[in-house]
Amino acid sequence: MTPYCSIKLRPGKHDLEFSHKGYTTQTQTISVQAKGPNTFPIVLREVPPSVASTGKPPSVTNIAPPPPSTTAPPPATKPPLIAMASMRIRGWNKGSEVFLDNNPIGTIGSAGTFSSITPGVHEIKVVDKKGESGKMQKSFASGERVNLAKKEFALSSSPPNQVPPPKAEEPDAWPQVANSGSTDELEQYRAQHPNSPHLGELEATLDKLYWDKAMAAGTAATFEEYLAKSPNGKHRDEAQENLTWRKTESTNTIQAFRDYQRQHPQGAHFESAGKKIDDLRFQEARSSGDEATLQAFLKDYPSGTRHDQIFGRLDDMAWERTNKNDKGSLQAYVSGMPAGKHLSQAQDAIERLTEAANPAKPPKPLVDDKAAVLAVVAQYSQAYNDRNIGALRRIWPTMDNKEAATIRDFFKMASSVASTYKIDQEPQISGDEATVKVTLNLNYVMRDGRQENPKPSSFTMTLKKKESPGSAGNWQIQSAGR
Repeated sequence: MTPYCSIKLRPGKHDLEFSHKGYTTQTQTISVQAKGPNTFPIVLREVPPSVASTGKPPSVTNIAPPPPSTTAPPPATKPPLIAMASMRIRGWNKGSEVFLDNNPIGTIGSAGTFSSITPGVHEIKVVDKKGESGKMQKSFASGERVNLAKKEFALSSSPPNQVPPPKAEEPDAWPQVANSGSTDELEQYRAQHPNSPHLGELEATLDKLYWDKAMAAGTAATFEEYLAKSPNGKHRDEAQENLTWRKTESTNTIQAFRDYQRQHPQGAHFESAGKKIDDLRFQEARSSGDEATLQAFLKDYPSGTRHDQIFGRLDDMAWERTNKNDKGSLQAYVSGMPAGKHLSQAQDAIERLTEAANPAKPPKPLVDDKAAVLAVVAQYSQAYNDRNIGALRRIWPTMDNKEAATIRDFFKMASSVASTYKIDQEPQISGDEATVKVTLNLNYVMRDGRQENPKPSSFTMTLKKKESPGSAGNWQIQSAGR
């Protein structure tokens, strides 16, 4: 050890006790200033061997004693030195008065320490500011340091001369408490034994019991209780994630579930939050009359059953606001909803309005129906090359929604499509109806890089001619069975 040691203390007054084996215990009050350094000399007197052999082993301190005395032992004729005893009083309020043999010796400070007590039997009395008092008798050995708890005193409310029951030994109480499975008993034991060597095991047991309770109930309240009881517990992060999820479920809004995903990107309920967002957005779009909301849903969900339902709702809304007697309004519908289920109605209405505006029909130009039918087959193949469902619907307006959805999904999954065809039989034309046998060869690359080369598909395409103002006819596909 070194004769010079340093310790860190907050500014203010402190009661310090210094002890070292072979030396008397010294208690000293020091005043630490904010602007240091603060230096305090400490002197410990050597205890004669006859006294030191009867005292308790001193506690370790970080203040070094002066070098051992090199003077000769005192003559045998001198009486041995007596080491003064000391005591530390715990459990009483700060500022309570302390009496030794009915003589006041001071008030209880932050340390509760009193020194310079003559060895022997003494009566100790404590009186707090509220009037509560307690007495006890205690025997002090030379140099002994005694710890006195409040529960060892006979309080003023106790019957005269009643001695408090002896304190249960911790080794006897701990096994029963440890196996009780009761958080109340464990909490009580911790309060009664703040310095117990079993605190680590006790904290682990409490942590497990509160966690098991939280998981069994699965409520926000039980997870909040766990975090309050075990703020640094083993399951703290999991408890926080579960608490956030329970509150999010209770709120049940799109924003709440998005906030959960942002706060817990690796959380156990991340996927469930995503499904909740999907459900709530679908419900919002299905009940909304705002076209922007529906368009946003269709953009984020480009395929699937829900996409088709919302697209149908948007199509109905667009058709409902279309003025059926206004050519411009009808054309706006056609351009805005090229795959809409009201497309044929809109086109028919446009034709009627056009005919009404131009009642005198010019003579029909001569056209080659065979060439016109073959041109439709070429447009059909080109629509696959372009992956353009709108172009396909224009030459095949009667295509049902299921077929259209299947082709649209195929176009979205493929990054490129190469379509070639061969006419197996020349067009057979009968009035305004025609058939042509075609072999279609599709080669395509999926978005994940897979290249597909299915076998060529042979089928018969049926077409029907629709008269258009100013032309001899317009051939449209009725079916293309494969």
